[in-house]
Amino acid sequence: MIYFIRIALLASCICQVILCAGFHPIVRSISPSRGSYLGGTKIRVIGDNFHRSAVQTCLFWGNEASVISNVSTNLIEIAPISQYISPTEVICISPASKKSHDVHLLLFANEDIASFEGTLQSRGQPFHYYEEIKILTVIPELAQTSGNATVNIYGGLFYRSEDLLCLFGGIQTPAVFISSTQIRCQTPPHAIGTYPLEISQNGQDFTRSMRAFQFYHDTRVHSIHPAHGPAKQAGTKVNIQGENFVNSTSLRCRFETKVVPAVFVSSSQVYCYTPPIEDADEYWLTLPDQKHEHTMEQLFPFSHAYPRYFGKLASFEITNNGQDFTDSGLMFLYQNDIKVVAISSSKGPSRGGTPVFISGTNFVNSTELSCRFGSQESKAYFLTTESILCFSTPIYGQSYRSSYKQKSFAVSVSNNAIDYSYAGEFTYTSLIPSGMYQAGVELRHMLDCPRGSYCTDVLETNFTLCSPGTYQPALSQSRCLPCPIGYVCSEFGLSAPILCPAGYGKYSVFVLQPPTSYYPNLLNLIVCNERGMSHAKPCPTGFWCDRGTATFDTECFNSNVLSSDVIKTDTSFSNIGTCFDNSTDDFGLQSSHYPAEFWSERHLMPLDSDAAIQPIRGKYCLEDSCLKLEDSNDVEVYDEYFDYSAMGIALRRPRVCQSGHYCNAGTAVGVESSHPASPKVCSNGIHCAEGSSNPKGIGVCMPGFYCRLGIKRACPVATYCPDDNVFDPLPCEPGTFNFMIGQDKCSICPSGYICPSYGMRDPTICPPGFVCSRKGLASPNIRCPAGFYCQNGTQTSDPFRNDTTLRPYACSPGTYCLAGTGYNEVREDSIALTDDDGGYTALYAQPCASGFFCEAASISAKGSGPCPPGFICPKGTANPRPTPRGFFAEHIGTVEATACLPGFYSPTIENENCYTCPPGTSCSIEGLWEAEECPPGTYRSTTDADGFGCVSCPQGTWSKNWQLREKGECTRCPTGVVCPLDGMTNPCSFSDLPTPFEPIVNFKGIPAFEYEFPYESMPLPFSMDECLALNSISNEFFYGELIPPYIDVLGRGPHFRPSDQQSLKYQSIAKCYKNSQPEGSLVYQRMADYYGPRSDIQTGYPHQGYGSAALLNQMIATAPPPGYDFGLRYGYFRGKGHGYIDLPKARTFDPLFNCTKGFKLFNSSLVTEDSMRRIVYTDASNDFEGGYDIEQCSTFDDYLGCYIDETYEVHVKQIEFVRKADLLPLKQKHVMMVMFAMRALL
Repeated sequence: MIYFIRIALLASCICQVILCAGFHPIVRSISPSRGSYLGGTKIRVIGDNFHRSAVQTCLFWGNEASVISNVSTNLIEIAPISQYISPTEVICISPASKKSHDVHLLLFANEDIASFEGTLQSRGQPFHYYEEIKILTVIPELAQTSGNATVNIYGGLFYRSEDLLCLFGGIQTPAVFISSTQIRCQTPPHAIGTYPLEISQNGQDFTRSMRAFQFYHDTRVHSIHPAHGPAKQAGTKVNIQGENFVNSTSLRCRFETKVVPAVFVSSSQVYCYTPPIEDADEYWLTLPDQKHEHTMEQLFPFSHAYPRYFGKLASFEITNNGQDFTDSGLMFLYQNDIKVVAISSSKGPSRGGTPVFISGTNFVNSTELSCRFGSQESKAYFLTTESILCFSTPIYGQSYRSSYKQKSFAVSVSNNAIDYSYAGEFTYTSLIPSGMYQAGVELRHMLDCPRGSYCTDVLETNFTLCSPGTYQPALSQSRCLPCPIGYVCSEFGLSAPILCPAGYGKYSVFVLQPPTSYYPNLLNLIVCNERGMSHAKPCPTGFWCDRGTATFDTECFNSNVLSSDVIKTDTSFSNIGTCFDNSTDDFGLQSSHYPAEFWSERHLMPLDSDAAIQPIRGKYCLEDSCLKLEDSNDVEVYDEYFDYSAMGIALRRPRVCQSGHYCNAGTAVGVESSHPASPKVCSNGIHCAEGSSNPKGIGVCMPGFYCRLGIKRACPVATYCPDDNVFDPLPCEPGTFNFMIGQDKCSICPSGYICPSYGMRDPTICPPGFVCSRKGLASPNIRCPAGFYCQNGTQTSDPFRNDTTLRPYACSPGTYCLAGTGYNEVREDSIALTDDDGGYTALYAQPCASGFFCEAASISAKGSGPCPPGFICPKGTANPRPTPRGFFAEHIGTVEATACLPGFYSPTIENENCYTCPPGTSCSIEGLWEAEECPPGTYRSTTDADGFGCVSCPQGTWSKNWQLREKGECTRCPTGVVCPLDGMTNPCSFSDLPTPFEPIVNFKGIPAFEYEFPYESMPLPFSMDECLALNSISNEFFYGELIPPYIDVLGRGPHFRPSDQQSLKYQSIAKCYKNSQPEGSLVYQRMADYYGPRSDIQTGYPHQGYGSAALLNQMIATAPPPGYDFGLRYGYFRGKGHGYIDLPKARTFDPLFNCTKGFKLFNSSLVTEDSMRRIVYTDASNDFEGGYDIEQCSTFDDYLGCYIDETYEVHVKQIEFVRKADLLPLKQKHVMMVMFAMRALL
């Protein structure tokens, strides 16, 4: 229900129904934006904050209601929301309004009317109420059922709108706004009948006052009569026969551009009157050329080309509605009006038959030319355009003998037997004079026998004309003379012979010619080869005869029997059939000197598209011709009555008919024209050589040639002539080509090429992206298969054929090729939608999509599939790339590898995930491929416990090891040793290690090292007493022997046995030795007591679970001890960056594994002496041999538990001794291993 209330009351009501709070509804757009003031327009409203609630309504706020304070005159219209669609779209129905005016449409929801006055423009959209549309005039009011007629509608008021529509019987068409009072529509195709015409301004509200509009079937015109008439004094009644004429006030005829009303007779007949035309519109024309436009039917069949007339050919059409004219192609000929100057006879007998010559202008030689005596028509005979001949019609019922009766009638003339022009009066009389011969029907005179006649001695009423074949040049003669040779006397009453004419006599001899029915022999007067000829004999077929032809002897042999059959069989007549042919189907050889295969392999064509056409192959034939005689134009003849020399005219022979024509008997000229005695052009498709005598010439045109108008020509390039009677070359059909002449068929387009259009002179190379696998193609038959690219000229879609190079090639890895790819080059902007199947194609290869990899011959952007985990595939990837060390790719389709986060690392390529940084290492930055081992003095367990970096061992602990995995692996300081700092790595130093026993000698009472003196100047040794006496200074001198094997070349060693000279076990001489620190420092002793044997004692290798690559290579080059666990060995030497490997036993201090104290380790060197290789021991500062350090000997000794050098004689002897005596205790066996352990400890 729609309410109309005053603003004051509405504001009060709205204030009382404020039920909710929120955003105000805002209208963004409405459609349509105008509607009838009668209401009911369905409006689509688009905006924001719409609610499905009865509270919200459609408010139509008038322009005059924009001032709230003027409540006494402000009216608004409210309508409920018709349909709620969404929070942004509703449907409102416009309420009726009392007048046409502008309003604003907005949605209103529980608001004070004053609250939205300032936001009216922003919250609403304008809506216009318009008055009811009135249709005053519709032009036209009818149209053809085919539609597309322009209809102008006048009325109003109209508004410029995209929704302006016309409705023709339920079918809508858009209307064009012209002005506020005019619009224009196009009629749609519609069924026949009368239907209402309605208008809408907004696409939904149509007018109530409907106008009737009629649809009729398309009008057709079949014929008009007459088809010609006068131009100035027009008004010829033209009857039109057709169909679907409508009896309407708009029925019109159109002559060229002039339109006149038409009169409806029936649905199939109307008539109208011709309008006049201006003089400037007329021009000279010939009757045979006047034809209806579409049917080419002549207006004057069998008419002659001459004389020409002044007139105009105008098109004729008709319309039912004054707008849509027919397209019949019928023509109406305007002819200049007849103007009569004089008539030759004004009287004649009532029996009729009086010849009346009418002089004037604009007479037309047609079958409708007529005279009229009173109301009786008489056929007129055309003489010239300025003279005609009529015979008076008889007057029936009047006595011929009555001498006193006479009567006058009007004489008129017409070119079309309808429109007559007044010529004068003719009086019929029965008065007959007597006493003289009546020379005609008008007068009676006694006259001398005139020239060209003879009179006998018998009284006659008329003279006798010389009969045909005779002539008489004198007056009052009793006989006539025979016509001489070369001349003809073809008519009665000739006073002089007529030179044998060059054509039909009636055209060549007489200016004024009686009807042919009176002189039947006047036709075909051509050859005059006898005396007394009343008519000339026809010129022989195949020849033409000029004036004065006096013989049948021709230039072409036996011409009196000459025929097409003779020409065909008599080889002496012409060169017909002499042909040679070098045709080929190879398109390369047709236009060049190289075969097609040469060009195909090079993907080229022999000729450029703009190259000149110079065919070098085809079928070539010689032409034919006749002989020529010397006296062809001057034949000698004698006659006793006729002086040829006085005439000054030479007699002639028949002349051969030119090629392309045939000459019937009586042909008078050598050039084809409209003259009936001229050569006739041969029919198309017929070969008429010289001397052809009939339309068939020498036969139909041979295949490979065409005969247009009888002249044989070789079929040119790009055409063919397949049959025997081709008159026009046929263009090579699509799928074929021809670059030769004289061909009866075109060459089939080879595979790898197309011939897309008619008239191809050479094939077009198959375009890139396509395959032309068959012969005779007009267009490529196959699109290049997906995954491959096809260069131009591709001949097969099989990429695996190895017998041709003209095949598809696989797209390069990293790219893909859609169907139809022509180039391996990558161009990303070349993808387009195909016309046929709705798919996509690209002329160029495309890069593989990011996240995928494309092997060769990939058919889509996804190629061979998504990138597998552990690999990356950026755009254009051919093979998945393994993620680099320090990066990972967890998911399929990864484009770019992700760097391992801090706390993780990836030591290898192809990582799907990063590894957690193991305990004992740190991964403090992203992208690590090698976990950084915790250096000595630090440790790290887990990220949660210790973070990303290594943590220093706490005070009271230390560590020389790398990769400690927890704080508990930090080594506790031994009893009596202090570790006061975090992260300590060395509680003791090199100076704390035990020192070796060094031999000394007595150098002037001073102890000096033995190895400092050369052998030849060696001082005396100390005796045992002297040696021990030295301890009074410091307790660092010992007397005895060194225990092998570790005795260096300077005589120093770590193991000492006190002995005198008599108690030696290992050496031959007892010596005095100096050793200031044989047990090591106190710190060393505390540590040696606290820490037991390490890795080298347990495994035989000088390491403790870590090492370097150089050490690894050195260890692998040395054979391990028997039964050694290779897994353990290789695990120890994996190098920097790997996890800590536990020792087999006692990883930390355990008294069970404690043993002999350690000692300071010498260097061991491999030297060559006297071509012998041996191991020597010394420290670095005394290594004078220049050898290189090694870690161990070449042979492992099971008793000693270490590697030894068997080439060292001292070692060998001692080893054998130990083996025999088996006296070495377990701890002594481990002494040498401890030596290595001490180096590892440092």
